Amino acid sequence: MTDTATTITEVPRRTKLVLPDEVQATFDRITSVEVRNEYARVLRDKGWTLASIATSMELSRERVRQIIEEENPEHPPVDEFPLPDVPTRKAKAKPVYVEPSAEGLQGLVDLMPEANSNSPKYAEERRQFTERLNALHVEEGVPLYRIALRLGVTSSGLRSRLVRYGYLESSGTSKAYNSLKTES
Repeated sequence: MTDTATTITEVPRRTKLVLPDEVQATFDRITSVEVRNEYARVLRDKGWTLASIATSMELSRERVRQIIEEENPEHPPVDEFPLPDVPTRKAKAKPVYVEPSAEGLQGLVDLMPEANSNSPKYAEERRQFTERLNALHVEEGVPLYRIALRLGVTSSGLRSRLVRYGYLESSGTSKAYNSLKTES
């Protein structure tokens, strides 16, 4: 069971950016190399990628990088040129995972050596282990994967135990996922 954080921030879209057609037309109209280079610097400062500027200028990305890094003491005015904002997208919220409680996990750790034994004298410990495992999984909503990580076992092993003791239903045909038959 995962919850997601509710805060979603706007982040610039950094891949496959394409400058608007009006910028391409502006680059086509510019006759001065200094003005063209300054316009490229301003677009880069605005957040546009080298690749998007290079496509509009019909130059390589490396050449645009060199142009932007060149020192230009004169800053020709480019205020009349279009300066579009970089498109943004909503950032994916990072999932928040439900972790097992310390007490519940410690109870499983304490019972684990006896619960993994096949000896009939540890049947009660196996039952308690499985009952506590089910409580962590169902009542606290902790995924079996998270419990398995903390115990150092596989989640399929925990799922199999819950099926064998009747806490979960099996949808498969494997005999390993069948409930234990109680004999009278």
